[in-house]
Amino acid sequence: MILHQVLPFVIGKQGSKRKEIESATGATLHIPSRAQQAPQKPQPAAADSPAVQRSSRSVPITIKAPSKQALGSARTRTALLVNSAINSRLLHYTHFISLPLNNAQTVAKLQEFQ
Repeated sequence: MILHQVLPFVIGKQGSKRKEIESATGATLHIPSRAQQAPQKPQPAAADSPAVQRSSRSVPITIKAPSKQALGSARTRTALLVNSAINSRLLHYTHFISLPLNNAQTVAKLQEFQ
């Protein structure tokens, strides 16, 4: 399961990233269409997978491969795309935190934190 906001990064322009993963690994990525992306109940994240998110706005990606090695490679490449998307400035964030810095104690704490 990945956040729906990062799907464009996994699919790529005209499916380029998806095709790249599929041709390099021999695996097939099944990404549901928007119509198939019905809201789902939150699922627990796997401890070893940073790409898995706990969100009702997550989308399952199914990877089918001819071998365990191809499956692992496709999963790793997909996870790398998701992680780069999450760390990208292109991802649209929905929250902003503003800290008032008109207090000397707050400024000192911020400088200590940095």
